[in-house]
Amino acid sequence: MQKKKLQFIDVADTGEFAAAAFNNAKNFDHKIIELAGDELTIEEMVAKISRITKKTIKVEHVTEEEAIADGMIWPYANYQEWTNQVGYSVDINALKSFGIPLTSFTQFLEKNRNKLPL
Repeated sequence: MQKKKLQFIDVADTGEFAAAAFNNAKNFDHKIIELAGDELTIEEMVAKISRITKKTIKVEHVTEEEAIADGMIWPYANYQEWTNQVGYSVDINALKSFGIPLTSFTQFLEKNRNKLPL
């Protein structure tokens, strides 16, 4: 199966961009800004979560049809298939030009460690 990288954004980073847009409208005027702070494969995500929680997590890839047969609703299964094949392609390096620090997946996990099943 393809190891497509998935892009993520910490909701706090989204808030930082929103606040910056209100506080400095000239820098954001008439711009569509796609957000992502990190990009990882599912295997990379699982490795990071396993390291933080000290629990072994298994990744199992299934087809869209298998997911639906297992009870996943079609729109979500179709979205997952799209994510695996196409996904998002935010230019994370270009976001750095706004001067807003982006949270990595590891930083997010560390920050939210107390919410994880340890």
